[in-house]
Amino acid sequence: HACRTVDVTVLTVLRGYHSASSQPKLSPRTQAVDNTNSYPSNRRAPRTVAVTHGPVDAPLCGACQRKDLQFFEPSCQGCSALLRRPSTTAAHLFAIMRQWVPQVQHNIHAFITQALSLGCHVDDRDALTDMTLLHYA
Repeated sequence: HACRTVDVTVLTVLRGYHSASSQPKLSPRTQAVDNTNSYPSNRRAPRTVAVTHGPVDAPLCGACQRKDLQFFEPSCQGCSALLRRPSTTAAHLFAIMRQWVPQVQHNIHAFITQALSLGCHVDDRDALTDMTLLHYA
């Protein structure tokens, strides 16, 4: 029952964003591909074209690296600070979401909200898994 509540909340956020941006639904054929490191996916304005974000490693702070942790830890202040950096892109958020460990699952709404605030379209894809932002919701 708790999972359904989170799913409904995330879908409500996505629907509100999608309808507020007046963006048409796109077919996979109209996607652009983002394979550069020049941060084109770090746009703040809503796009009308979905983008496939190239694979990158999930960010991990120095403290977590020294502890030999393998996964992003949302409760870690250092890891959370990495997400607030201007250099953090949608590709980094997709890298975190595709880890799909409990700590990511419990905070998925925060990652989706941040991706939307970076200007992601709900149909943006992770190049490694081919999953869209909406799939993670």
